Order: sequence, then C-alpha cells, then structure tokens
Amino acid sequence: MPASHLLLIALAGTWAAISLGGTEPAADSSSNTEYDRLRATFQGELQKITDSDLADRLTIQGQYLKNLDRIEKEFQAAGQLEPLLAIRNERTRFEADRDITPTGMAAIHELKASQATFLRDRDALPLAQARRMVTLALQYDQSLEKLQTTLTKKGEVDAAIDVKKERDGLGYMPAIQNARAVVAEADAKARTEKPVMKPQTPMRPAPATPQPVKAAEKTLKKYSGKPEFYIRARFEKFCDTLLDQDWDKATAFADPVFIKRRGVDGVIMRLRLLFPFLQAIARLPQVKIKGGDVKFDPSGKAAMLTPKIWQNNQWRELPSQRWVEVDGDWYIEIEPVR
Repeated sequence: MPASHLLLIALAGTWAAISLGGTEPAADSSSNTEYDRLRATFQGELQKITDSDLADRLTIQGQYLKNLDRIEKEFQAAGQLEPLLAIRNERTRFEADRDITPTGMAAIHELKASQATFLRDRDALPLAQARRMVTLALQYDQSLEKLQTTLTKKGEVDAAIDVKKERDGLGYMPAIQNARAVVAEADAKARTEKPVMKPQTPMRPAPATPQPVKAAEKTLKKYSGKPEFYIRARFEKFCDTLLDQDWDKATAFADPVFIKRRGVDGVIMRLRLLFPFLQAIARLPQVKIKGGDVKFDPSGKAAMLTPKIWQNNQWRELPSQRWVEVDGDWYIEIEPVR
C-alpha cells in the first residue's frame, strides 16, 4: 500500500539520542573528538542496517515455516492426505533452499498464498533497508551541520572545513547513493500508480417492504465525535506505538481481518517492513508528523488518511494510507484482505 512505505524501524533510539540530542561539543572535549564520535556513530549505525538484512530474512523464513506447520495441521484435521504430504515436501525443500522462486509456486491454494506472502515480504526488504540508510544519512548530515556551525562560531575554521568536506562527501558514498536511488524510484512509482478500483456490484432493486430488523443490524460505534478527527487521533497513537517499538500494541491498530489471516507474528513482520521511515525521523526535534486530510469512500466504511511531515519549515504531505471501519472502530489496512 502506498502509504505505509513512507511512514520506521529503530535507528532513532540510539542515533537520535546519541548524536542529534547533543551535538554541541562538551566543554572538556576537543572538536576533533566530537567529529570523530559522530563519524564513528554513523559508521556503526550504517553497519547495523547492513547486518539487519540477514536477521530480517531469517524472520521471514521462520514465518513461512510457521505457516507451513499451520497449513499441515489444517489438512490433517480435514483428513486430506495428499495436500498434507505436499506441505511436508515443501518444508523439506524450503529448509534446504531457504528461498522460493516465482516459477516454483505450488498448485495448492493455501500453500500458494503463503508462498506469495513470503515473496512479497522478501522483495520488500531492499526498499526498507534503503529507507533506513537515507534517514540515517539525513540525521548524520544534520548533526554535522550543527557541529560545523558551532566550530565556525568558535573560530575553529579549519575544523569546520573538515566537517563540511565530510558533509559534501556523504552524498557520494556508494551505499547512500544506491539507497537514494532505490527510494526515489519507489516513491516515483507510488506517485504515478493509480489505485485499482474493484468492480462495482450491480445494485439490486430495493425490497418492496422495509425490513424491520435494520436497527438491530446497526453496529455500535466505539468512538464519539466526527470519524475524521478520531482517525487522525488514532493514527497519531499508532505512531507512538511504533516509536516505542511496542509491536504488540501496534498490532491493535491493524485490520482484524488481516490479523486473523496472518497471525500476530505476521502482522508484526509486516509492520517492521512497512514503517522504516517514521520511527527513524520522528524523534528529531525539528521534524513532526501528524494526521492530515481524511477522505471517505462512498460507503463511509473506508477512508484515505494523508499524513503530513513538518520539515525545513514547511508541512509536506506523505503518501496516503487506507483505514477501514470494522465492528465500529477504525484500523489501518496493512494490505487489502477483502
């Protein structure tokens, strides 16, 4: 979904607290020490991003194996031997290869759906990693800019020039250049893609006699006030859970239908992949994120929320995200499940 990709994994906890929270050199430390500290922190966090790729892949592989176990138990309970054996064969194959190719998709519907989920999560990793790198580079540059200003004010011009050279060279680092290219391509694609409209079901003639049970069918709302205000507030609470890395609380904001289909572990996995940006930047004092415009579809049961980010002294819109009303409450739609 276009919204989620712009809006988190945890770089901010260490990086923002260490570098951005206090880039002014301490009274008893030299300027060179401060510059070296910032540089070492940046390189360490960059290495963590690279190392996290393997951990994320292992998590996705583990989730796929859990799905195989679940599907096998379902076929066993139904007394279906042949598909059960097919699941066991797939487990043996996957444990050896640890990957799936689009040409190797299974014919069994349940297994094919799990394979498609694995491929989607696996293919989302490069973009998630690229967004973390771009955000880290932005934070590093902002920290260096503060240090450069401080050194200039103190008259340490040569040291300030060294910091400026580091800033100028940051954009030419191969890893950062590649990451920016990946993010730019993904964002351009998200802006140009048009949402796929579901075919409209022909309207049936209304019954001649009104049904007396309409009041009983009405779902009680779990909130008060205008729904657009409620959705904005709920979005900001959702952001708070992501900033705190409280994944269990974050799942409470996900579409219940999606949770039922993928399980809590699957939802957490998707949240980690889809929100690498927000958590990394929202801790910066000069950056703010809030809920923006809310537009409802004709049914009133779904809405598009356009978040906004305060950066460089102006509000800018982020890609929209879809929210759906389920059982009287509003939830973020991680991916279409209806």
